[in-house]
Amino acid sequence: MLRGVHKIIILSLTAALVCHAGCMFQPLINAERYHNEQYGFSIRLPSDWEQAPDVGGTAILARAPYDIETDLFQENVNVTVGAAPGNLNLDIDFHNIVSGISRTFLNYQQRATGTTTIAAKKAYWVEYTYQYGKLRLRTIFYLFATDEYMFMITCTGEEDHFSKYKRTFQSIAKSFRFE
Repeated sequence: MLRGVHKIIILSLTAALVCHAGCMFQPLINAERYHNEQYGFSIRLPSDWEQAPDVGGTAILARAPYDIETDLFQENVNVTVGAAPGNLNLDIDFHNIVSGISRTFLNYQQRATGTTTIAAKKAYWVEYTYQYGKLRLRTIFYLFATDEYMFMITCTGEEDHFSKYKRTFQSIAKSFRFE
């Protein structure tokens, strides 16, 4: 049986892979709040983004419209939730998850890391790039927790388009709240 942190790593990687198939902040002008009653949170998502709850282990997956008809990738945000281990140490758990991600993705390169506050909780984040098939992708991954759950927000885009979405990604993450 997998320990809690290992389950979280697997959930994070699964959510990241599912989403690939498919700091300054910019306010979300045309956004609506998605509510998740099971885990007691809400998050603001752009109203023109496709929303899909419960996809591949995520609580919610939101995908941006294609930039052009020939676009191969939809920039996306997902929230994944897992049970918090009894011996929760967010600093150690974050480093273990990032270590798992770095070993999973081809040509992984960490670009930046730090801490922030999301919904009045300390959140760890990492920004990294990697190769996914023919695509070069860039992700910002956030991790924060309550006594009961670990929350992961993963924001992914094509590296060439990432700067266009970065502020939106950050605003979405910062809009997360507990209800």
